[in-house]
Amino acid sequence: MAAPTAGPTEGEGMMDSILYERDFHAWALEQASALRKLAEERVNLPLDLPHLIEEVEDMANNELDVVEGNLTQVILHLLKLEWSAEVEPRRHWMVETASFRANALRRLKRSPTVQGRIDLSGIYADAREQFVALRPDLAATVPETSAYSVDQLLQRGWCPINRHGISDNN
Repeated sequence: MAAPTAGPTEGEGMMDSILYERDFHAWALEQASALRKLAEERVNLPLDLPHLIEEVEDMANNELDVVEGNLTQVILHLLKLEWSAEVEPRRHWMVETASFRANALRRLKRSPTVQGRIDLSGIYADAREQFVALRPDLAATVPETSAYSVDQLLQRGWCPINRHGISDNN
């Protein structure tokens, strides 16, 4: 019978704590991996390891989902700002864009590795679909692929130039 493996050393526990503080997403994925190894060793503990692994991975993926959800809304509002000839709702769209952008940035500060996992083409497609549902007259005009980069989506105050010459510098 194999001897039980020792838990993390004090140094390892400190590293986990530091990673938790610096990048929750990376920490959660690392914890899920450690639980998976524990399950493979068939350690006899009163833990439901398969479900624990699933829940910890879900916590990590939730960070990505929240960021992508906020960025989808940023893109939708940027499309409105770029393609709409309407003047009145522009200030509201700009405030909404700033709010969704701030929410995404706050999550990315807590989980910086999420930024490298953002599916820009997927979230752009979602936002474009929503925009075209609002403005079917522009379906053939609005590009199928994003002209915006992730950096632009996250850049406070950045906005594309309006296609109708409307300026937001008032």
